[in-house]
Amino acid sequence: NGTYAARAGNAADRSLLLATLLTKQKIAVRYAMGTLSDEAAGKLADRVFAPSADSMSEKAKNTGDSAPSPFTARVQARATRDFANITTALGDRMPKTAMTRHDLIAEVKSHVWLQAKVGDDWVDLDSSFADAAPGKHYCEPQQTADALPADRFQQITLRLTVERLDGGKLTTATALEQTSPAADLADRQIFVLHQPASGLKGLGGAVGGSNADALVPVLWIDGQAKPGTPVDFANTAGEKAAAPKAGAVGDALSALSAAPDEPAAPTTAAAQLVAEYLDTEITRPGGPAIKHRRVLIDRAGAAWRATGTHDAAKLRPLARNAQGPIDAQTIHNLQISTGAHDMWSYASAMNSLATGDGPTEQSTDFAEQAWPIAMQNLATVMWADGVLVPAMNQSGENSAARFYCDSPRLVLFSLSAQAVGTETELATQIDLMHDTVRGVAKDTAGATAAARGKLWYGVAEGALEHEITAEQAFAMGATPYVESTSALAGDGALSLVDTAHPAQIASAAPADTAPRMQVAAARGDTLVVPAGVMQGGESGWWAISPSGDTRAVVGEDYGMSRSLYRGAPGGQGGGSPAAASRAHPNYNGGTGQGSGRGPAPRGGNMQSKARTGGNEYLTILMTVSIPNWISFCVVTYSVVIVVFLVTKELYR
Repeated sequence: NGTYAARAGNAADRSLLLATLLTKQKIAVRYAMGTLSDEAAGKLADRVFAPSADSMSEKAKNTGDSAPSPFTARVQARATRDFANITTALGDRMPKTAMTRHDLIAEVKSHVWLQAKVGDDWVDLDSSFADAAPGKHYCEPQQTADALPADRFQQITLRLTVERLDGGKLTTATALEQTSPAADLADRQIFVLHQPASGLKGLGGAVGGSNADALVPVLWIDGQAKPGTPVDFANTAGEKAAAPKAGAVGDALSALSAAPDEPAAPTTAAAQLVAEYLDTEITRPGGPAIKHRRVLIDRAGAAWRATGTHDAAKLRPLARNAQGPIDAQTIHNLQISTGAHDMWSYASAMNSLATGDGPTEQSTDFAEQAWPIAMQNLATVMWADGVLVPAMNQSGENSAARFYCDSPRLVLFSLSAQAVGTETELATQIDLMHDTVRGVAKDTAGATAAARGKLWYGVAEGALEHEITAEQAFAMGATPYVESTSALAGDGALSLVDTAHPAQIASAAPADTAPRMQVAAARGDTLVVPAGVMQGGESGWWAISPSGDTRAVVGEDYGMSRSLYRGAPGGQGGGSPAAASRAHPNYNGGTGQGSGRGPAPRGGNMQSKARTGGNEYLTILMTVSIPNWISFCVVTYSVVIVVFLVTKELYR
């Protein structure tokens, strides 16, 4: 599907697409595998640099409309300002190394193509080369198979890891794990959440208990729920909390899925919870594994771990409400993108949502209620895939290089809510856990352009997250304060920090900033840090790898930014899609400044908050894991606003 939507793909992708088309015509197929010569591999590598007939410049030329939308103009202006400031700060430390055509040749030599059964013969159908013709092959088959071998697929492992303090020692255990081909997870509705063990009737009758702190992590993928081992969220070893009152929570959870393959095992209170992580691992044919760790809950912090003395008394107590620990009441939506998206299907789905086919006040079905959340989050992901990456491959400075995603993009969106007096406080977070672009230079002379392009991508993604969050806040009738790396920098000075500047790292504040800088510097990253951070302000910087991979980091090493916005009590949002596209005072012309700032809550890399009151509908979260009242129309309206901006730009 991705190859068809993109009209591009590597040899394995093209073979899978062709096999699907032929199989539908009742034609038998098989896969052939072999090794290309250097000459043939060179021809295949050269196709990467061939002009695309579907470039944005060609679209603009055909339609006569080349002016960007106001939203895109704001993203571009912010990214341009930040990129100029960063390159000035880097000076001669700008990344200069990148992948070249020579490296690509070595990578594509392991080749796969399709063969079709015609009469008694197997006919070669290698669609990867420009001069392809039926019956022509470019290397001798060393192996054939009816299905593409598993080792030809990229795989993604999702793992929930729990860290505990047991007898003064830190231990880790896996509470939940699943490995799937990346192609099977792309554009799926994937949620990670916690549920009271006593409420999981539909997830296995053996799971239960009276301890409200024993919560079961659940991985939910397109209607199928997989529970893990219960996690004890007690503040101290042996502490127990009363079970929450029965009600809609338990009833709704029963609808998540049938019983799991194996009931989750009960946990014990012998060890004390310190942290919980979502670990991801991407494995690729012939390449190293890509590992990322996202903090979901952390009671310790970097400074606590850096001391080496694990004092349980200094762990942060977990805040609680009547339903249990608040930190565990967050719903996490993981969006996995492998490139182009089916825009027609997406537009059809959004039309259904906008015309009233979405969730209702009375709905208690998780799939129905999670759908608008996933649709909004997918819109953010689609902008980078459909606008940013294609724009990087236009003519200009980067004509000496080509850019594409060589591994899945993993973006985590988090949503939580809690009662604050008579109001409800809504918090959202966005974290680009893995979001890099590959830059391939035609030759060594183009390596600098490739490295600069990778740097630009990371900076532009930071600008996108800043602006799209402000759009959401504005659509909800709130006054946004966007706290991102871009906003922290403003127009002020930037400092370079790496292993050559130990004194700078040691002097950084607050307490957790220096240890996180040391970890990043030890990886070989160069940190471009806003001056205010070094003077004790909020923690954030751009982390730049030797090859130019760039991440805008805020807080606890989260991969983008966080923001806060609050609406007035009773506010339900307002305006229109057109109004949301206007430049308004809270953007301050892309300077990253804001007003109405509130205290920054823990957790999340791009965190936004809105308070609502007055006449509210049943929250989309109430029957899942957050038993509070939130305005459903606020969330739905935000979806429509963001989708309007994204689909308008993509359909240009």
